[in-house]
Amino acid sequence: MTPRQRHAERRTAIAPRWRFTILTRLLPGVDAERVWTLRDLYEPLPGEVLLERRIASALARIWPLVLVAVTLTFAAGLVLVWGIGPRLGSAAAPLVAAIVMHGLFILVAHEAAHGNLLGRPADDWLGAVASGALLVPFVAETFAPVHLRHHRRTNQRGDTNWSPFRERLFRGSRLLYACYELIPLLNGFDRLGPRHSRDPRRVAAAWIAALAVIAVFRPPFGYWLRVLVGLNAVTTVRFWTEHFDVGIGRAAAAAPLRILLSRRYRHLCALHDEFDPTEGVRHDAVSRLVSPPSTRPAQ
Repeated sequence: MTPRQRHAERRTAIAPRWRFTILTRLLPGVDAERVWTLRDLYEPLPGEVLLERRIASALARIWPLVLVAVTLTFAAGLVLVWGIGPRLGSAAAPLVAAIVMHGLFILVAHEAAHGNLLGRPADDWLGAVASGALLVPFVAETFAPVHLRHHRRTNQRGDTNWSPFRERLFRGSRLLYACYELIPLLNGFDRLGPRHSRDPRRVAAAWIAALAVIAVFRPPFGYWLRVLVGLNAVTTVRFWTEHFDVGIGRAAAAAPLRILLSRRYRHLCALHDEFDPTEGVRHDAVSRLVSPPSTRPAQ
């Protein structure tokens, strides 16, 4: 039995059957078990339509409503994180706010980096403003090029998620590597790589958005700092879960511990292999919506 087959069997063993039932009812004709075991990616059948493609096709028909929902969710999230969170007086509030903030960043800044919301150049501005509104204006015009290079070079030399420094640290001491990943801001410098141009207008827009949010909500500096630490921890755990063969489904909950036992960094290339040099990297569902199924590499 090949490692891929063993992986599929493990996923089948831990598959939540209730999700199969819901998925089948919402999208008739989808083989939920093939989706769960990733066989639709690794062993595509003739004419099989990816789940991501079907979802993206459905969303494309109501895209204006999707954008309205994204806008309202982002605005409500800002109120929750910077308006309500500091006033709760709970020690858990910054961590909860960090989880919400992580979702908001992925929803807008990450998708804008891939040009998935309004298209370029509007998404470049949108990503910068969103970063500022989340009070991380220093990542504006930096996150997108670093992240897109990760997509271009996934699991190869030059992958910004796995710099030579991180690899040496990981091989030398898993514990030191884990500690390094949990240090906010500092753990990002080794990912920068070659210098890239930054549009000063979008950088200014990010800082203006940040100052506006501070003026409206006035979050305490200590609260912001704890949210930043929590955001880094949440992002790191997600990074470990996605990149280190730590298991999928329920087993992914063990990621913070199993990272110390994992033998290598390996991202799922099947979801990272679309790159159009004229449009930039198009991510997952959107890339599969515009690309015929036959272009998928069988892995």
